[in-house]
Amino acid sequence: MAPSPWADGADCPHVHPRPPSTWLHYGLIPAPDRRPALYAELRATATALLDGGRAREFFFMHKPPGLRVRFQSAHAGTHAGTRAGLDGELSEVLDGWRRDGLLREWRGGVYEPEEYLFGGPVSMAGVHRVFTADSLAWLGHHAAPAGVRAGQAWTMSLPMMRAVLDSLDIAGWEDLDVWDRLRRQTGRRLADPGRLPAGAVTVASALRAAWSAPHRLVAALPPHAAELVERYREAVMAAGRRWLDSYFTVGQPAVGPREAAAFVIVFHWNRAGLSAARQALIVEALMARPGETLAARPGLGGDEALPAGSHGDEALPAGSHGDEALPAGSHGDEALPAGSRGDEAGSGGGEAR
Repeated sequence: MAPSPWADGADCPHVHPRPPSTWLHYGLIPAPDRRPALYAELRATATALLDGGRAREFFFMHKPPGLRVRFQSAHAGTHAGTRAGLDGELSEVLDGWRRDGLLREWRGGVYEPEEYLFGGPVSMAGVHRVFTADSLAWLGHHAAPAGVRAGQAWTMSLPMMRAVLDSLDIAGWEDLDVWDRLRRQTGRRLADPGRLPAGAVTVASALRAAWSAPHRLVAALPPHAAELVERYREAVMAAGRRWLDSYFTVGQPAVGPREAAAFVIVFHWNRAGLSAARQALIVEALMARPGETLAARPGLGGDEALPAGSHGDEALPAGSHGDEALPAGSHGDEALPAGSRGDEAGSGGGEAR
C-alpha cells in the first residue's frame, strides 16, 4: 500500500487548523447543601477575573451531574502562557472549594462552542458577551438565600428576555417569531388544549400583561434582584449592539437575530433553573395575539405532554409557589417533554446535549 501523501507531516491542503483555544472548561459537582455558597464564590471569582483583565468572557450551564463552567482567557495565541496560567489559578481555586465542602468533585474538559447553532465563530463572540452578562445575573440570584429569591426567577427572566430582544432590534410583533421558533426548533410547547394544566389560562394572561410592562416587574423586585436586572440590561444592550454591527448586518449571516435570540433564551432559562413546563407556558402565553385566550388557540398541541406532576401555574404571578430556586441536587434543566430535541437548545449538538 502506498504511503499517505501526508504521512510525513505535510499539511493537508483541505484542512485549516484552528488556532489554540482560549477557552477553559470545568465540570463541577456541587455539594447538594452548599449550592448558594458555591454560586456566590463562582460569581466573585468570575467578576474578579473579568474586572482584572485576566478573563475576557465567562459563563456557566446547569448540566448533569452539576455545572459546566467556562472561562475565556483574555489573551490570544501570542500570549501562550496566559491560558495555562489561568488554568493553574482556577485549578487551585476549585481544589480549595472541594476542601471547603462546596464541591464534591470537579474535572477539566473541552469547550466546543455551538457555532452551527448561532451562525459561526464571529457570531459566537456576540453570544459569549450575552452569556457572560446572563451568567453573572443568575449567579447573583442563585446565591441569595432561598427565602429571598423565592418566586423571583420568572419575574427576573421576563425583563431580561426583553433586553435581549431590544438589543437586537426585535421590535413590536416581531417577537412572535422568536416564540414560534422556541416552539418549533427547541420543543418548548404545551400539550393539546384539552389537557391544559389548572390555572394555565389565568397565568398566561398575567404573563402577557407583565411582558407588556417589564418596568413594572423590575420595580416590584427586591433591590438586590432589581439591580441584577438593571446591570444585565446595560451590559446586554451594549453586547447586542456589537453583535448586530459585527455579524447580523455584515455580509450574509447564516442565522438571523430572531433565531439567535430564541436559542439565547433557552440557555438563559437553563441558567435560571426554570422547568420545561414553565418555559413552555411562557412561550405559549407570549405567542397569543390581543384578545386571544390560551384555551381558544388552535394548534397548541403536538405529541408532547407536560412532565408528570407539573402545573402550569406553578411559577407565575398569582399563587406562585416560589420554588424557582434550585432544590438540593437539582440541575436546573429539568427534562423536556417526551420527544423534545434537546436540553439546552434542541440542536442535538455537543453543547445542547
